[in-house]
Amino acid sequence: MTEISYTIENPHVPAVFDIELSAEAKTNILAYMEGRHASFIIPAREIAIKLARRNGTVVSDDITAMTDKLGLYPRHHNARGPVCLCPELQWTGRVRPSSIPNHHRNLQKVWELA
Repeated sequence: MTEISYTIENPHVPAVFDIELSAEAKTNILAYMEGRHASFIIPAREIAIKLARRNGTVVSDDITAMTDKLGLYPRHHNARGPVCLCPELQWTGRVRPSSIPNHHRNLQKVWELA
């Protein structure tokens, strides 16, 4: 187990961040989201893969533009998160600010085909 700990006032209650436990929790929540929001995630993922194949890369703004055009909307905004987390796509290590006004130029990952 990889852990990061630090000393706190009460030595009987150590503060521990368990990386493996966090990774497991992330995997579980993504699986939950994919199951609960499959009607959005699966077609949005197919769109993302097609856009990456055509353009070389894809970002969330590109996917949103296409899903909006097709009238495909998630029931919850967090359902957009797992769209690019699949074996077919990989993060390039780059980010770019969103061009959608109400996204306040938040940084979005740039994805490419794996």
